[in-house]
Amino acid sequence: MITFAPKTEITLRMKRYFLPFVALLVTLCSLSSCLSSDDDDETVYFDDTALTTFTLGTMNRYLHTTTSSGADSIYKTTFAGSTYKFYIDQAKREIYNPDSLPYGTDVAHVICTVSSKNAGQIAIQQMTSDSLTWYSSSDSIDFTQPRKFWVYSNSGRAYASYTVRVNVHQQVGDEFKWTLVNAGETNLASAQKLKLEAVGSHVLAFMLNNDRSATTVLDLKDMSSISSLALDAQAVDNVVKLGDNVLVMTGQSLVTIGTDTDGNLTLNTEENRNTTGIARLAGASEGEIYALGTDGKLKKSTDGCLTWTDETLADDAALLPTDYLSCIVTTLNSNADVDRITLTGTRPGEEQAEVWMKLVDKSSNDVDQSWSRIVPSERADYRLYAKQMLSVVPYDGNMIAFAYGSSAFAPMLLCKDGGINWRETSLYTLPASFNSTPVFGAATDGDNYIWMVCGGSGQVWRGRLNRLGWTTPQDVFTE
Repeated sequence: MITFAPKTEITLRMKRYFLPFVALLVTLCSLSSCLSSDDDDETVYFDDTALTTFTLGTMNRYLHTTTSSGADSIYKTTFAGSTYKFYIDQAKREIYNPDSLPYGTDVAHVICTVSSKNAGQIAIQQMTSDSLTWYSSSDSIDFTQPRKFWVYSNSGRAYASYTVRVNVHQQVGDEFKWTLVNAGETNLASAQKLKLEAVGSHVLAFMLNNDRSATTVLDLKDMSSISSLALDAQAVDNVVKLGDNVLVMTGQSLVTIGTDTDGNLTLNTEENRNTTGIARLAGASEGEIYALGTDGKLKKSTDGCLTWTDETLADDAALLPTDYLSCIVTTLNSNADVDRITLTGTRPGEEQAEVWMKLVDKSSNDVDQSWSRIVPSERADYRLYAKQMLSVVPYDGNMIAFAYGSSAFAPMLLCKDGGINWRETSLYTLPASFNSTPVFGAATDGDNYIWMVCGGSGQVWRGRLNRLGWTTPQDVFTE
């Protein structure tokens, strides 16, 4: 191991790092001249230098598990560190992996391969001093904190230093955690109905007030009432999401709630909408608003609720959901121009929830595909059930359902196939101290949080998968 004694004077840095190296070169050159009778030395030495690649070797990962007897245990796995790409920012002299290594990875004992331009010599600065050690691809390196690598040109006249960070996730990615935001908000506790929708950074709780005379709105961001919204009692059943906005039908007015460039809520009201024959709004997608008619049919408006046309149904309209409607719009992975519209809800007196679906091609003016009812699975444990109340939200490219049975909440259900199969999962569970009546609301915001409001107790919860809160460092550099 070759080390250089540290000095505190910055002006001596070049001497500190270069003199031993130059001395070594001089010695090697002297030996070479003594051992060779060839006076024509054609060796070319370069002044420029840089680190050009950084690759990890096999990495160890230590994970926690629980044995069948309930005892805690730690086990080790390995993975190829080379699958995690490291980026070299030559302007800032920084090296790092934008995709962090998995939780539990041992970065205190790392074998890595580092290469340099023109075969420059590489050294590593010690963690607790300015001393340097020559880099070896077979030596284990501690990356529990950023390390400084030095590279010297083979001419001995130039050098560069790089800060190397090996990023590791500090959380298990697929772990969902709930946080109690408010232990008991009075207005929420007394609400007779609840509907949640997110607008920008705001999550709005629409509440049918205690005497059932009006719908009031609470911004869960700061628990403030939005007094400028005067909504009738039916409005709580006429709240739908349209892209980044929320639409609310109140009387013959259509209110659009959005945000401005500063993130503040904006309100736009359009009067004299056509509500004749309309029982309630059902959902919305790009350029279309859906509603249930008093005649039991599903209707569509493409002009902001001025006119309505009957939708084409591939199945019996008598099986359309009528209560606790949720409309979820997702873009197909196979075609970015096609949206899947999924409508879920319940029917009075039925334990089985209804799921309907249609596809909309946004790139075509052709007639849209008709709505089709998704036939419930023959397996009872694969069905979307709701004996009393239901709320379905989009999450992580899938759908999650909250359902209340005859006297208690059922386990949360996860659907990964567009509304066909709904399964219990250990990944998503209700909070341990969750306390609600059948009056509740749920929504997903733009930061990948699921919000849950509990009637009776007034509790406000939010939860998120750890990995959906992670940020990705810059990995592309342009002029």
